[in-house]
Amino acid sequence: MLCGIRLVQILLTICISLFGSSRTFSDHFDGIDIDEPVERWMKYVLDESSATRSLEELLAENREYLNETRNYDTPKYFTSFNGAKISNTINSLSVGPYGPLLMADNVLLEKLGHFVRERIINRVASALGNGAFGYFEVTNPDVDKDSIADLFSEPGKRTSIAVRFSLQAASPGESEVQRTAHSVAIKFYTKDGNWDLLMLNTPVFAIRDSIQVTELFHSFEPDPVNHLRNPNNMWDYLSLQPSSLLQVLFLKSDMGIPKNWRKMSAWSVDTYEFQDRDGNFAFVRFTLEPKIKVKGYLDDEEAARISGDDPNHFSRDLWQAIERGDDPTWLLKYQIIRKKQLDKIEFNPLDATKIWPVDKYPEIVIGKVVLDENPFNYFAEIEQLAFNPSNVVPGILTTFDKNLQGRLFAYRDAQNYRLGVNHEKLAVNKPIVKMVNPTFRDGFCADYENGGSEPNYFPNSLSGKIRDIPMNTTKSWLYPSHLIKRYDTTRDSNYWQVDMVWKTYKMDEKQRIAQRTADALADVDKFIQKRYVNEVGKANKEYSNMIQEALKLNEQKRLENISMDI
Repeated sequence: MLCGIRLVQILLTICISLFGSSRTFSDHFDGIDIDEPVERWMKYVLDESSATRSLEELLAENREYLNETRNYDTPKYFTSFNGAKISNTINSLSVGPYGPLLMADNVLLEKLGHFVRERIINRVASALGNGAFGYFEVTNPDVDKDSIADLFSEPGKRTSIAVRFSLQAASPGESEVQRTAHSVAIKFYTKDGNWDLLMLNTPVFAIRDSIQVTELFHSFEPDPVNHLRNPNNMWDYLSLQPSSLLQVLFLKSDMGIPKNWRKMSAWSVDTYEFQDRDGNFAFVRFTLEPKIKVKGYLDDEEAARISGDDPNHFSRDLWQAIERGDDPTWLLKYQIIRKKQLDKIEFNPLDATKIWPVDKYPEIVIGKVVLDENPFNYFAEIEQLAFNPSNVVPGILTTFDKNLQGRLFAYRDAQNYRLGVNHEKLAVNKPIVKMVNPTFRDGFCADYENGGSEPNYFPNSLSGKIRDIPMNTTKSWLYPSHLIKRYDTTRDSNYWQVDMVWKTYKMDEKQRIAQRTADALADVDKFIQKRYVNEVGKANKEYSNMIQEALKLNEQKRLENISMDI
């Protein structure tokens, strides 16, 4: 007991030294004043008679006192880690409403940096998954006219690849057969370095600004109070983010549950750039289409049965297909928007919540992706397989896509945290070309060579000549300081593409979409249901009315079941 009291004394001393005896917690914990609680604690800690009281009793009384002193009418403010108030936490600092993000955005870096460190070992996102190895082969002789990337240089050229499939918001141990966003990540081992291409099984993402990704994933995670998934949290967030409407529509459609990963289509969602031989740039997005021309999706009954029989159905199906020589194959395609087309475009092509209509921007086949080799060790080759969208090669560039821009930082930071700063030297992540950078030394899991006897600084007089690569670019950007601010893009034309896609479905699928949405909303508070239905109605009244009718039918059935039980 005395050891416990001494521990409390130490903790209080630390608290007082950190915050100061006259400072308050108001910027941190609902306006609770530290002075009086500390005095009450110190009374128990320093009073010898308190030795007869248990530490649990002291904690309970202090917790009760703190609850009594909370003033819920006091305005709350978001703060950064140093306690400074933040005026806006849902929009990144950018150059113009659609310009690049800034490394000076401390709010963005704090949020992303903290988010990717919230778990140990497991990936924060896409933790549940599996993978395999194979090759990419060019089949289109004209792709090299759009991009100087060496892996596209000639028909028949093969590039080794590693592929990981995953569920974006599921944890290890859960069933893989879920109606949720599935991810596909491909690592191309090219002679110019590794290119990492990340894709989803929906053509769009739920948010367009990467500063919002922490809230999106938190809303899907187990509730912080009881660690149970809470549909209220998820639908509360989605109903307040109309940018998510289109991805939810796709996920509630018949394509929402893939039959298996071999038959799943995928889209890059984010926008990249191609650079041609003349230095011209064009926006591109990528698509992965399975070569198997059969039904690629599960209905709800099939999914429930398969999930119950084999929660690892997708991993088992992939492994067994490769083992029997039935190599999974996809076509890799791209859509392209050239500079001369930008003046006529009716939406922001860098918006991850928007599709590029294929009737205006046709899909062009690049080649085929083939998986023909299973991993020899899951942990070594799949769990340690690390992807980063900033891994690009000459001829393929990143853009000012706000969703992509944040990922360029967060993915590398996540891998550095999860696997260490030397994760690129692990066999499965290592480029096939020799890495030369002797200034990168030491750190967790440094390899045997670790830079050898080379100087760990540059320039130096001992390493010999290291050549500079000429910059092959025609871009020139100026960032006037008056353009830099947190532009609110949360309300950027969130509805018209939802209306456009909804009208492409036949009535029977529309009914299934509405019923699935109503079922997912069944246990959600009525005001959240109403808000989500209202947001859907801004896109299409038929869509919202059908959800509303399905909700009413569900409620009638629930009341009938209650009366039967009575």
